[in-house]
Amino acid sequence: MKAHYSRTAVALLAALMIFTLASCGGGGGGSAGGGTVVDTDTGAAEGFVYMSVDGDLEQTSARAAGRTAGRVPLAGASVICEGRTGTTDASGYFKLTGIPSGPRTLEITKQGFNPLRIPVTIRRNEVVNAIPADSTNGVLQPSAAGSISVSSTPAGAEILLDAQATGFITPNTLANVSAGSHEVSVTLDGYDTPAAVSVQVAADQTAAADFTLHETSANPDPAPAASGFVIVDTNQSSCYSATSWQSCPAAGAGFFGQDAQYDGVQPWYTDNGDGTVTDNRTGLMWQQDPGDKMTYSQAVAGASSFRLAGYSDWRLPSIKELYSLILFSGLDPSSDMYGGTDGLVPFIDTDYFDFRYGDTSAGERVIDAQFASSNVYAGDGFDAQTVFGVNFADGRIKGYGTTMGGTEKTFFVLYVRGNTSYGRNNFADNGDGTVTDYATGLIWQQADSGSGMIWEDALDYCESLSLAGGTDWRLPNAKELQSIVDYSRAPSLGSAAIDPVFRTSGITNEAGQADYPYFWTSTSHASAQGANSAVYLAFGRALGYMNSAWVDVHGAGAQRSDPKTGDPGDYPTGHGPQGDAIRIYNYARCVRGGATFTGTSGSAQDILPDSGATGGGSTAQTQPGAPPAEAVAACSGKSTGASCSFSAPDKTITGTCRTGIENIFACIP
Repeated sequence: MKAHYSRTAVALLAALMIFTLASCGGGGGGSAGGGTVVDTDTGAAEGFVYMSVDGDLEQTSARAAGRTAGRVPLAGASVICEGRTGTTDASGYFKLTGIPSGPRTLEITKQGFNPLRIPVTIRRNEVVNAIPADSTNGVLQPSAAGSISVSSTPAGAEILLDAQATGFITPNTLANVSAGSHEVSVTLDGYDTPAAVSVQVAADQTAAADFTLHETSANPDPAPAASGFVIVDTNQSSCYSATSWQSCPAAGAGFFGQDAQYDGVQPWYTDNGDGTVTDNRTGLMWQQDPGDKMTYSQAVAGASSFRLAGYSDWRLPSIKELYSLILFSGLDPSSDMYGGTDGLVPFIDTDYFDFRYGDTSAGERVIDAQFASSNVYAGDGFDAQTVFGVNFADGRIKGYGTTMGGTEKTFFVLYVRGNTSYGRNNFADNGDGTVTDYATGLIWQQADSGSGMIWEDALDYCESLSLAGGTDWRLPNAKELQSIVDYSRAPSLGSAAIDPVFRTSGITNEAGQADYPYFWTSTSHASAQGANSAVYLAFGRALGYMNSAWVDVHGAGAQRSDPKTGDPGDYPTGHGPQGDAIRIYNYARCVRGGATFTGTSGSAQDILPDSGATGGGSTAQTQPGAPPAEAVAACSGKSTGASCSFSAPDKTITGTCRTGIENIFACIP
């Protein structure tokens, strides 16, 4: 059973106490003595916001507040003007600064009240009294209300309204619920949490929500508690050699222990049908369509005023929240920056999320699909301000400057809500050379490998490790390793980007600076041309060769990729648009727990069986790593990007037709 969690707002008239809202400035009133503003082409606005009351409540509240009968100060109201936001204090007062001069409109909102728009003229270097204390303009009227009757079988379940606890149990009726759409859910110990029910509340009417609960034992795979830090699997199901697809290797063979051979918590989403998607694993609810790109300042300011599906508690996601959505079943298109998108596979689930590659007709690159996070790089980056983002076109985390060529850079944005604990580690030093993260349940090697190595050797290093009585160590996948990055730390602040409970080797980087290594993951970074690169996390500076010098172009905490083998000397000025430093000999930090070993019978072996391997089928192969004949035949006469399927030994494989290994046009999952 799939469940999602939504946000609540029970508008009880008894709770209509002091409420204040901050917004942009004030309608023709003269300047008020609220301070001075900087000499720019902006001004400020201030004022007071009230709520309308009547009857006994009016008299009691008005006398207590010392205000005019019929209204009392309103605290917690949101005031918005030209991207500037504020909130009213206990006396109803707000002040917004930095508003561009000219005719503007203040938008004042609060749950349970009808919104209010106040015209105001902002004057340069002045504080305009938009809503004087004795004005009747800033009075919000309570919105109409109804009720919701909630029942469950069995009874006694806790009732939540818009994901907020109400304090009531079933059966019961929630009174004074503001008119509009609301989500009702229930929870009861020992029973699965059913999907929330959307109800439409009308003024003076009673809506109904009824639930049938099932014992937990009936569902062996329930969603985790919303307070957990669940690392969702990378979704990488194919095994790779140093250059291409291959059958998943057996223990002791080269490249054993890679990502596809360990299954973690699999992705599980719910399309809520209202423009939102719930990740049932992480407890996070996401905006489904990022819409048009926006500047970083717009992304930050827009979160507080963003409204979707009846919720107002949206936020710009942290880099760990945003990275929880990445899937390494995608293909990196970086080899053709301005080509078409036919046959490309993004690094996000497009069955649930809307996704667009860069607009090449507007001069963008195909890979210009960077999504912004709330994390600003703590170190000394290449740009004046560097913010971390995830590129779901090419499968990377990078630090991006907020300006480019003298103009503000734009990003896609997916706002998120729920599970504010996601991404918070809880480390404990076990005193035996290991560290447990009680937030994720993973146990980590406290020290690192102490030296760099190629990817194949890093896999073997961890598979062979015996430490603290454990022999089930493995190289972590990309999402597991990213979970222990500490984005508040950086080399310029004297630390690797990791909690000091860990011990991290020091290196001298390409610029001659004291620094920290890149660390391999078990995840390959595949492209339509093959898989000669694997993913790493930079716990030190993510260097690039720019303007004839090595600089920290992407920040400690970036996730990029390196060739699995080769000579770093072949890349004296790095590689790619920002000259990414190519090291190849990266470090390893091993992990245990969390994932289940799938052996050599993963989907890659089913897709590309090895006739000499145990359990292999009879499917013909022309050469190691090449698609089977059935995959080639499935795309005969079809165009690039067409859907296709073919039979493997144990199942039917579906995919798209495209050119892959050895330039063979075939059906590729």
